[in-house]
Amino acid sequence: MNATEALIIAAQIIGGFFLLFFGGDWLVDGGVALARRFRISPLVIGMTIVAFGTSAPELLVSLISAIKGSSGIAIGNVVGSNIANIGLILGLTAMIYPIDTENRKVTANGIIMILASLLLLVFSIRGGISRSEGICLFICLLLFTIISIKKGRTKKQDTEEAAQGKAPMKPLLALLLIALSCVMLSFGADILVDGATSMAKAL
Repeated sequence: MNATEALIIAAQIIGGFFLLFFGGDWLVDGGVALARRFRISPLVIGMTIVAFGTSAPELLVSLISAIKGSSGIAIGNVVGSNIANIGLILGLTAMIYPIDTENRKVTANGIIMILASLLLLVFSIRGGISRSEGICLFICLLLFTIISIKKGRTKKQDTEEAAQGKAPMKPLLALLLIALSCVMLSFGADILVDGATSMAKAL
């Protein structure tokens, strides 16, 4: 590995971390602002907009893998990602800063998460996930999202920003921030993986 290759790899890794850091930060800012504007619970925003945004790169990887006949990568990506979300992301976050939860909401949504995992297990054991089963999973997601948003509406307007003297972020700006952050997360992940892969090969 010459000096030029080393600089390219370093730029990819640093650039990837840069995009992931600011993309994640802006995604949270936009999601929370949107939740406050429409009086939706931040938990619901996390389960919908933030979850969909951070899952966009995984969707692309799984879709391409399935089209190319590498279904194992698609399934492994989904299962491995959920394990990492609970063990790595939630575990590491709680280690750094304790997380407050609402027992009722966590229990209800946790049961749905377990049921979705069991549904995946049933479909997989039967020899694969067909188009009809894929449609079933997608419809379940839509129903869950719609019900979550309706139940997540709060009657009391959040006044934290007003108390701090901050003007609330406009919905359009929040949506643009979320869209930009999703793009940054996608490119950041790709660049970081490319850089890390190149470094592994060089070593």
